[in-house]
Amino acid sequence: MKPKKKRRNGAGWNKNQSQGVKSHFTRSEVRYLLQTLVFEENWHDLALFLVALDTALRASDLLQLKVSDVCYSDGRLRRKLAR
Repeated sequence: MKPKKKRRNGAGWNKNQSQGVKSHFTRSEVRYLLQTLVFEENWHDLALFLVALDTALRASDLLQLKVSDVCYSDGRLRRKLAR
C-alpha cells in the first residue's frame, strides 16, 4: 500500500500571480535598461542582460553559466555554446 501524499493547507506561493507566457520588453524598455546599467556602471548585470538578449536563455539557465562556458582560457569568446 502506497502512503498518501500529504496535502498542504493554504495557497501556493504563486496564488494571484500571472502564469504562462509573459510579455516581452519593448524596444524603449530595453534601451532604458541598457542606459541605466551603463550609467550606473553595473557591468555584471549589463553583461548578464546582454547575454540574455543575445541567447534568449531563461534566467535560471543564465545564472548557472560559468566563464568557462562562454570563453576559452586565453580569453577568446566562444561562438557557440555546447548543449
